[in-house]
Amino acid sequence: MLRAITLVILGSVAGLLIVGLASADSPWPTPPPAPPAPLPTMAREITPVVTPPVAGAVVRIVHPLPLGAIPAIPPLPSTTFEAAGTLKITIEAGSLDRTIQLMYVPVAPDQAASPGRFQKVVWAFDLKSYDARGREFQPTLRRPWVLQLAVAQIPGNSGDPRQLLFARYEEGRWFPQVTSYFRNDNVLVSRILQTGRFAILTELPPT
Repeated sequence: MLRAITLVILGSVAGLLIVGLASADSPWPTPPPAPPAPLPTMAREITPVVTPPVAGAVVRIVHPLPLGAIPAIPPLPSTTFEAAGTLKITIEAGSLDRTIQLMYVPVAPDQAASPGRFQKVVWAFDLKSYDARGREFQPTLRRPWVLQLAVAQIPGNSGDPRQLLFARYEEGRWFPQVTSYFRNDNVLVSRILQTGRFAILTELPPT
C-alpha cells in the first residue's frame, strides 16, 4: 500500500528548525459517477381510455415532465390530479418514466372488502394506470405521490378524524398507509408508491 510522507515543522531551537516526518495512508480513489437515469418517454400519440360509467370517475393524461420550459433549479412543477372535489393527488415531475393515463373510480364502501371486526371502510376508490396505448399496467414510481383528502367531504363520517387512515388493498387484505392529519386544513395526507385500490378506514367503537 502506498503511504504519503510529509515533512512537518515541529518548532525551532536557537534559530534551527526542527523537522519531523509524518506518514499517512493514501486517500481512497474517487468512485466513478453513477450511470445516468434514462430519460422519460413523452408520448406523442395516445389511445384514450374510456371512462367507466360510474359517477365521479375521471381519466387524466399525466406526463412524466411538465410541458414547456423546464426550470434549471429544483423543485420542478408538479401535476395535481383532483377527483370528486374530495381527493387531490400531487405527482412530482420526474416520478414517472413515461406518459400514463390515470383513472380514478369511486367504490361504494359496502362493495369494498371488510378490514375486520375492529375497523370499517368509510370511503374507497380505485386508482388505475394505463400506458399511451390504453393498456393497464403498474408504473414504477421514482418518487412517491401525495394523496390529500378533505375529511369534511367524506360521506357519512362523523368520528374522530385522527382515527382515520389510508389503506391499500393487496393479496386479500388491507395494508395501512402512514397517514397524517392536519387539523388546520382538516385533511388527511399519505404517500403511495403504487396504484391500486385504496380506502379510508376508521376504528369501530368497542362492543
